[in-house]
Amino acid sequence: MGFIQLACSCIAVPLLMATTKMRRGPPRQVIHWHAMKEWHFNAYMIANFLMFMAYFIPIFYVPSFAQTALNTSTALSFYMVSILNAGSAIGRIGSSLLTYRLGPSYILLCSVTASAVLLFGWTGIHSVAGFVVFCVLFGIFSGVLISANPLVIAHPVVSPDPSVIGTRMGMQWFATSLGVLIGAPIGGVLEGHGGSDGYLGLQLFSAVGMIVGVVFLLVPMMAVWRHDKP
Repeated sequence: MGFIQLACSCIAVPLLMATTKMRRGPPRQVIHWHAMKEWHFNAYMIANFLMFMAYFIPIFYVPSFAQTALNTSTALSFYMVSILNAGSAIGRIGSSLLTYRLGPSYILLCSVTASAVLLFGWTGIHSVAGFVVFCVLFGIFSGVLISANPLVIAHPVVSPDPSVIGTRMGMQWFATSLGVLIGAPIGGVLEGHGGSDGYLGLQLFSAVGMIVGVVFLLVPMMAVWRHDKP
């Protein structure tokens, strides 16, 4: 992993340090304080905080669930993560192809809603075959959460001024990073509580977090639909 990062950096860094002369614009704000007064933007930040908190819990606990709850081998349990990531790649690429037809807001809302349903369905999985299907489907639908986010943040409803899109995107990803940071540790605390396999508490926390995130996501999405309505 380290050598892959090194190789990619050796290509990216020289390109970023290109000497092309560019006109300097005004200094950008680190925080766009006016955005904190906009309910649409705040709801979008809260939604991403909750959805990403829920999103990373299955990714972290797929191997241990496969081993302890389904009695799979160590090798197969780690292949489950690869299966989930393969599904995620399909979701990210496929959503990009559909964006031009349906719009990123529709795709994002439908995908995270499907992800929430799958997380609730995770509580009823007791076979390896069922878990493989879950990993594939959750990977596909949750992958859209990664790819569609930048497109939604650039919408005029969420970022009315194009000059602050970058700042608002940074603010949104900061809130998202907090959810990523605390999601897996909270899942670790809940592991061993609930259900015969000890994963029910963890599963419900992830599912409820995702569905509450969907509720907050409805606020900016409805405004986006009203804005785009002919």
